[in-house]
Amino acid sequence: MLLPRLLGCLVWLKAWYVMLRGYLWASERGTAQRRGLNSLLPTEKQVSRMLLCGTVLLLLASALAYSPERLSLDSEWESWKITNRKEYNGLDEESIRRAVWEKNMLLIDTHNREYELGMHSYELGMNHLGDMTTEEVVEKMTGLQVPLFRDSNTTFIPDNNVKRLPKYVDYRKQGYVTPVRNQGSCGSCWAFSSAGALEGQLMKTTGAAAVPKPSESG
Repeated sequence: MLLPRLLGCLVWLKAWYVMLRGYLWASERGTAQRRGLNSLLPTEKQVSRMLLCGTVLLLLASALAYSPERLSLDSEWESWKITNRKEYNGLDEESIRRAVWEKNMLLIDTHNREYELGMHSYELGMNHLGDMTTEEVVEKMTGLQVPLFRDSNTTFIPDNNVKRLPKYVDYRKQGYVTPVRNQGSCGSCWAFSSAGALEGQLMKTTGAAAVPKPSESG
């Protein structure tokens, strides 16, 4: 945004000078009056200096706009689009999605820095939803309607013998938790969660870390 504005100012300055100077010289007023008004205008040398200063500022702004951090972010954006097969309808839409993506990247980086300081128990990462707002994700991914009440003839009896159990168990460190899958918007979270639980039990019982495909999970 900064570069086009600086360039526009330089073009406007040059056009203003040429137009106003030509108008005064073409007017039918007296020579003395023309000279008096003309003395208020910058000379050719002054305009050249102004344009030179503007060019230097333009080059400086270009260098700042394409800092190593910015180039790295541009590279990440392009790589993310390729990985997730993202295509947008014109530059306007891509600019909007890029802004949302950068905001989410900042949120992820901030959270992970706090994680390294022990402020959180988990890390965050970028995925295919990175160019969507929270509201858009909720609207797209949470369409399943579950009945509030269901008839059930089963009774769960918990095991009260818990004295020998540890205070907590992190099954992630033991390899029992399989990678998160993308269920899309088909409303099949119950199937994915059931499959994940069975895969964890399979790993715990047999030591096999094989991860079935969603089509093989039932």
